[in-house]
Amino acid sequence: DFENLIMASAGFDYNFTDKLCVSLYGYYLRAFNRSVGTLDGQGKYLSRELGYETDLFIDYKVNPHLTLSFLGGYFFPGKFYKEKRDDIDGSLFSPYLRGDGLADNVYQIEFTVELKF
Repeated sequence: DFENLIMASAGFDYNFTDKLCVSLYGYYLRAFNRSVGTLDGQGKYLSRELGYETDLFIDYKVNPHLTLSFLGGYFFPGKFYKEKRDDIDGSLFSPYLRGDGLADNVYQIEFTVELKF
């Protein structure tokens, strides 16, 4: 869900050959409105800065019916995730937050095989 999100991005795609395409994108993520959290039972406004992300995409077309793809993404948490807070209980609809001010960077790696008939 991309509600309350400002996402500026820049990137490029480069076709090394007719079969190989490499793309690199960068994103800056920021909340449009400030969220509210709690610390020691007191309400506090949270930072709107969500962080930065970089994504690398590599697509290789083996033949007209088969494409192999790789995605590597890396997220650098912003101040929103690094603030100390005690309203950190997660749920099915809201992911867990550490709340200790020590947010870790996050990565994602995907390999896909696409068959076309």
